[in-house]
Amino acid sequence: MFILPYLYHKSQLGNMVVHEWNLLTIAGVKLWKEDDHLRIKEDILNPNGFILRSEPRMNASVLFCELDQSRLNMEDYYSWEELSVEELSDEDIFCWRRFYVFGPADDNRPISHAQWLPTPDTQLLDPIPCQDIFQYLLQLHQLPHTTV
Repeated sequence: MFILPYLYHKSQLGNMVVHEWNLLTIAGVKLWKEDDHLRIKEDILNPNGFILRSEPRMNASVLFCELDQSRLNMEDYYSWEELSVEELSDEDIFCWRRFYVFGPADDNRPISHAQWLPTPDTQLLDPIPCQDIFQYLLQLHQLPHTTV
């Protein structure tokens, strides 16, 4: 199974709403993979200092884990932007990678693909396309949309 710990923040700038996702990745390009037999909280998250904000949700082969940011010291972790090219090729380096999804501020109407600034179809968090990840995250946070 793949594990995707994430932090979420929503803000509004004029007529635009900005969804900020900080995703814990391997070298900024891969999802974290663990054996299916491990217990998510007891064996994986808690020993690594990750406290859940809500119950994890499984979608396909990815377990989405929203973390409690108030109980997480982000300075203890690398961010994708600060890693060198050599470090980014190291499959053992975990880092936070930030993505933004933009859309209209009117949450009462359906959002079409043309209204959003989409992530390119080729952008992956190996093995999953980022668009699939954001589609599910938006659904998790109960935001109306048709696609991102």
